[in-house]
Amino acid sequence: MPNLLVAETSPYLRLHADDPVDWHPWGQEAFDLARDTGRPIFLSIGYASCHWCHVMHRESFRDPATAEALNDGFVSIKVDRESRPDVDEVYMAYVVAANGHGGWPMTVFLTPQLLPVFGGTYFPPESAHNMPSFLDVLDEVSGAFGNRPHVADATAESAMEYLRVMFEPPLAQMPGAALLHRSADEILGAVDRVHGGFGGAPKFPQAPMTDFLLAYYRFAGDDRALEAAEAQLRAMLRGGIFDQVGGGIARYTVDDNWLVPHFEKMLYDNAQLLTSLAALHTERPHEEWAHAMRATADFLERDLTSPGGTFYSSLSADTLGDEGATYVWTYDELAEFLPPADVAIAEDYLGVTLDGNWEGCNVLTRCAGRAEDAEAVDRVLAELLAERLQRPQPEVDTKVLVSWNALAARGLMAAGAALDDAALAERGVALTRHLLEQAVAADGGVVHLLGDEASAGVRLAEDAAALALAAVLAHEATGDTGLLASAIRILDHAENLFAEDGVWFMTPADTELPLRPREQHDSPTSTDASLAALAALRLWRVTEELRFRALAEDTLSRMVPIAEHSPFAAGTALAATCELLGE
Repeated sequence: MPNLLVAETSPYLRLHADDPVDWHPWGQEAFDLARDTGRPIFLSIGYASCHWCHVMHRESFRDPATAEALNDGFVSIKVDRESRPDVDEVYMAYVVAANGHGGWPMTVFLTPQLLPVFGGTYFPPESAHNMPSFLDVLDEVSGAFGNRPHVADATAESAMEYLRVMFEPPLAQMPGAALLHRSADEILGAVDRVHGGFGGAPKFPQAPMTDFLLAYYRFAGDDRALEAAEAQLRAMLRGGIFDQVGGGIARYTVDDNWLVPHFEKMLYDNAQLLTSLAALHTERPHEEWAHAMRATADFLERDLTSPGGTFYSSLSADTLGDEGATYVWTYDELAEFLPPADVAIAEDYLGVTLDGNWEGCNVLTRCAGRAEDAEAVDRVLAELLAERLQRPQPEVDTKVLVSWNALAARGLMAAGAALDDAALAERGVALTRHLLEQAVAADGGVVHLLGDEASAGVRLAEDAAALALAAVLAHEATGDTGLLASAIRILDHAENLFAEDGVWFMTPADTELPLRPREQHDSPTSTDASLAALAALRLWRVTEELRFRALAEDTLSRMVPIAEHSPFAAGTALAATCELLGE
C-alpha cells in the first residue's frame, strides 16, 4: 500500500511512495506525530538525479526489515533537497560539522523538536569500509533516545548552539579594490595549470569563480584572469563533462582532467555555463564558445523543456539503474552503425579507442576542439545523436524550480546578446515573462515551485533574487518598462521579507526550522544575497536610484568577511563588487 508520498508532486518523493517505509513529507503533520508519540525523527534528504540516493533506496528503503525498524521506532520524513533547500541548508551544516564532510543522501536523526542528534550520508546495508550498517545505526540511535534521552537532548542542544553561532551574520565591512586583488591572486594561485579549473578530483565547473575571473579581467585588465577562465572553459568543452553528442554539461567529473562525468545533468549548471561562455565570447570571440552555447541551448530545448515552455530541473545519472548508460559507447557499438570512415573520425577526433577510456566504454571527448575537420566531426556527432535517441533515456526530474529557470533565462539572454542571436535572446525574455506571470503570488512573493500546491506557501530568497535579476536584464534587452517595474516590485518585496541590515536569510522570519538559515557561501550556484546584489546594481544603473546602490553596498559589505576568509566561497559577490567599483 502506498505511503503518504504518493500525493506529492516531486518525482523524487513519489519514487519512494511504494516503499514499505511509512514515509511522511516535511510538514506539521509529521512534526505533531513525533511530538505526540515521543519518537525521534528520521530525516532523509536527497534528489532525483542523485546516484547514491538511488543506491540507498534499493538497498535499505525497500528492505522489509529496515522498514520495520524505521516504522517501529521513528517518524520517517523524506525531503527533496531541491524543493526545500532551506531544510537541506540547516541539516547539511550539521552533518558537515559533525563528520567533516557531507553529501547526499543525507541521513539525520532529530528530536521531535527538529533538533539534530546524529547524522551522516550514505550508510550501506552491511558494515563495510569502516561504515556501520544502516540497521546498526538505527539500533544505536533508537537505544540512545530510549535509554539515554538526557544525553540525546544534551547532544541536540549542543549541536544547535554550534549552528546558531555558525549562522550568526558577520560584521559589515565595506568592499574595496584591495579585496578584489587579493582574492584574484588567491584564486589564480589555485588554478590547475595542467587540466584547467580549480583543485583536483572530483572536478566541478564552479561557475561563480569563473564569473569572478571574467569580471575581474574587465575591472583590472589582468590577462591572467581571462586566461584562467578561458583555460577552464576550454578544458570542460573538450572533455567528457561536456556532452559532445547532445550538448550541455554534467554536474562534475570523478577525475581531475574533466574526462569521466557523474552523468546527471542539472539545469543550473547549464544555465550558468551559458552566462560564463557569453561573457568569455564577449571578451574573446571564438567559434568554440559560440558552438557550445548553441549546443547547450539545444540540449535545454530538447531534453528539459516542459509543455509550458519552462525547464525541468535535471536528468538522472542513471538509465534503468545503470550509471551513464545512455551516453557511453563501446567500440563495437560504434562500428555496428557507423561506416568505417566515420569510425576513423571518432578515433581521431572524439577519443574513441578499442578498449575505451571508462569501464570498457568510451566517454567522448573533443581534444582538438573545433580547430580541425569541424564539419566532418559535427556530422558524425549528429549520427550518434540520432542513434542515441533510440536508446532508453535517463529519468527527468519534472520539478519546475523558479530560481533555476530564472538563471536559465539570464543565460539565454546573455548567449543571445553575445551571439547577436535575437531568437535566443527572445527565448530568455519569454521565459522571464512566463515566470513573472506564473510565479509571483498575490502577496507579492515569488513561489519556489511552479505547479506544486503543497509548496505554494514556501518563500525563499533565491527565487525572488534570481527572478528580479532576470526581469531587469529582460528590460535592458527589450526596453519594456513593465519588466522594469516587475523587477523593482520583486526586489523591494524580497528585501522586506528576507533582508535585515544587508544580511539575506533564505527564509522569512517565521520559518518552522529551529533556526533561520542563510546561505554563507556559493555552492554550484550563487548565493541569494549575491544575486540580490547583482539585481540591485542593475536597477541602480537603469534607474539611477541611489537606494539600489545602497542595497547592493549593504549586501556586499556582509559578504566581505566571507571573501576575506575564502574567496572561493564568494565568487559571485566578488564579481558584483567588480561591477560596483567599476565606475
